[in-house]
Amino acid sequence: MKMKMFEKGQGATEYLLMLAAVLVIVAIAVYYVTTAGAGYPAI
Repeated sequence: MKMKMFEKGQGATEYLLMLAAVLVIVAIAVYYVTTAGAGYPAI
């Protein structure tokens, strides 16, 4: 990830958007592992 975006004035907004995107990706991954990947060991 490029940290240059924090040099702008709206770095906080972009940070929150990135954080939201990461949370969504993690939620999808957890949902997929717990439903479709029940046979795999939890890491």
